[in-house]
Amino acid sequence: MTKSEGAKPAGDLQAKVTGVKKLLAHFKKKLTSVKKQHKEAEKALKKVQKQAEQAKKKMGGDDKSDDNDSDNNEAKDGDDAEECDAGSDTMGAEAGDGDGAEELAS
Repeated sequence: MTKSEGAKPAGDLQAKVTGVKKLLAHFKKKLTSVKKQHKEAEKALKKVQKQAEQAKKKMGGDDKSDDNDSDNNEAKDGDDAEECDAGSDTMGAEAGDGDGAEELAS
């Protein structure tokens, strides 16, 4: 092995190290951006939860029987929101479009 052959791989390694450092810097920026978006999303979620709580208080306890009977899947309670969404997904899969057509026909 000559001196020039020995020096060439070191240069290749240095180029690879530089490339890896650039990638690392790029992904650090991406991570920072994603963390910022996550923080903003958490703030938005808290805001929506607060609004849902206020709407629940505003609605009072009188409309609970109407919530169970209605086909409108808007949740009035914070905890029921997940149940309504999950229920709407399964109802759509089980019932199909036939129920809507029957309602329109009658």
